[in-house]
Amino acid sequence: MHLNHINLVVKEVDKAVDLFTQKLGFNLIINRNSKMAVLESSNNFALVLWGQQLNN
Repeated sequence: MHLNHINLVVKEVDKAVDLFTQKLGFNLIINRNSKMAVLESSNNFALVLWGQQLNN
């Protein structure tokens, strides 16, 4: 089995994008109004970030 992508639900998509691109070397492929983003690593691993508004 080969893992080629993972979906993560995050509280703030923009902050997560900054972390994965600036600190972990991912490239931003798609950013949909700060609600969803797709990033890719140098070995073609895709990371999908979904924004989730948490109830207070």
